[in-house]
Amino acid sequence: MVKFPISLAKALKGHKASQAKARLAVGTAWQDHDLVFCSEIGTPINISNLTSRAFKPILDVAGLPSSTRLYDLRHTMATLLIEEGVDARTVADRLGHSSVTMTLGTYTHPTTAMQEKAAERLEDLLFTRRGSATRRRSPPP
Repeated sequence: MVKFPISLAKALKGHKASQAKARLAVGTAWQDHDLVFCSEIGTPINISNLTSRAFKPILDVAGLPSSTRLYDLRHTMATLLIEEGVDARTVADRLGHSSVTMTLGTYTHPTTAMQEKAAERLEDLLFTRRGSATRRRSPPP
């Protein structure tokens, strides 16, 4: 089971209520495909319409490059979760991957913050752990 953030669950409940009103407004023209996101009459959304009408304007407001693809959001989510310390198996599960190799090799990308954290951990391991910050460990033989 994949858990949603509380804010997302609230937003989806609001979306469901709006969708119910839209469904009533179009009456018999509604085609029930049991979709969370659909056209004004319940049919699957055309990806080029979604991209041009909704996604690209959001990118513009956010100041992100117009070359950003909707699918890039999966990579961003995976990277952010790994950066925040979420284990790779959980991230893989959220993406629907059966293998963490796919998740780590394709969907996550090292960030500056990750590199800085790695450097800080090495500093701690090699030069400051179990002693004063001035005591250095001797290198391995």
